Amino acid sequence: MKCGSMDWDAAVTWTANGTDIDESHLNGSYLILKNVDLSQSGQYSCYEGSSWHLKYQTYLRVGSEYPSMSH
Repeated sequence: MKCGSMDWDAAVTWTANGTDIDESHLNGSYLILKNVDLSQSGQYSCYEGSSWHLKYQTYLRVGSEYPSMSH
């Protein structure tokens, strides 16, 4: 995920549902998610450097919104 209009080499902090995301998931200012599962659904936010100025926010929904139901 790209942090809005921030440059690739900008210093940013990403959070998921209010919890800091480890920098090992970052490529520059981009957030890289691999092997995504249901536990990673939620509100993702990106903040500029140490100022915690919100630059980008998105909601990630993993999986099917309406599970198939057998009758």
